[in-house]
Amino acid sequence: MKTSESELTQKDKSTNWIFDAFIPIWGLLTGFWGSINSSFIKEAFPLNAEMWFIEPTKENISMQASVFWLLLIIFSILLAFQQFRLHKRRRADQDTLTNQISNLEKVLGTMPPVDFMDALSKAFQDYDNYITGQKAIAKYTAQNQSEEEVIKLAKDYKNHTRFILSNMIALASQWDSTLTSGPHGATYRGNIMIFRSKEYLVNLDDTAAKILFSSAHFIHEDRKTALQSLDGILEVDIEMTYRSASNQSDKANNQSTLIPHDDEIKPFALGVKFPTPGKDTLQNLPGAPEAFVTDRPTIIPDNTAIADLCKRAGFVENSELDSIEKYYEADAKGRSIICWPIKDAEGNRIAVINIYRDKKDI
Repeated sequence: MKTSESELTQKDKSTNWIFDAFIPIWGLLTGFWGSINSSFIKEAFPLNAEMWFIEPTKENISMQASVFWLLLIIFSILLAFQQFRLHKRRRADQDTLTNQISNLEKVLGTMPPVDFMDALSKAFQDYDNYITGQKAIAKYTAQNQSEEEVIKLAKDYKNHTRFILSNMIALASQWDSTLTSGPHGATYRGNIMIFRSKEYLVNLDDTAAKILFSSAHFIHEDRKTALQSLDGILEVDIEMTYRSASNQSDKANNQSTLIPHDDEIKPFALGVKFPTPGKDTLQNLPGAPEAFVTDRPTIIPDNTAIADLCKRAGFVENSELDSIEKYYEADAKGRSIICWPIKDAEGNRIAVINIYRDKKDI
């Protein structure tokens, strides 16, 4: 019958307790022996200098001194061994505590702060009030040019999208406050990447195709060459972007309902390839392309690891890995990213929403 691990642990603890209790007893015994035989010990080697130059014999070797030094040496060895064991135990306890703290941080990172549900409820309420007000404004008949501009803004779905992004970014920042890596001055951003299917790309005119493919990263700029290996492209709509800590309020032109887009974002697109039957689904860059293809949210804790993930997946040529690595090392805006696929009313994937920040571990 095998001994269980808990039984072995209990036996080890019992042995340790006996050993730890035995050492001071041995030290007490050594001290007691030394005190009652102090005169013999002083007169014997090595405390008596005269004994250093005399050849040791049975007659001049003191049994009392010899026993004392033997007891002292054994006590020193036992004490050193005990300290070594205690040091290992402290190291193990420290490692265990560090792991527990790390695991606790991860658990806390998956839990909202205490007031998050209140903030989420307020965000829904704010959006309800916003969209209700915009719909009401859009029903008015304009009497002058100023009213026409307001009604036009009320019908602007991209402005509504920026409003949603601003709320999501505020919630993301508040959620991160539970983490040690938490907002601490980080700039949060959000965007929508629209899926452009192969059919859409084939029918683009030359000018539009040139603009789109020149903004696409890690794919060939020539449309025909790129489409040989792609099933579509995810393209950032510049007008459906937003960033926190923005100083763009001057662009609102005194219209409180105008949500400014992120004017630091340049045209950007990534290729998408649908998985072939029987092959690994990870044939796309981690992040938005992977989220779109797998129909699951993805998280990039640190974008500098993207090149390594591609290398391990083995779907990227070595010549392309360098450009991927250099691009994301230089891309401080999106140091960590969360991506969700977006569907239309029929359940078809049409886009990806990205929330990201300029610090790791969003």
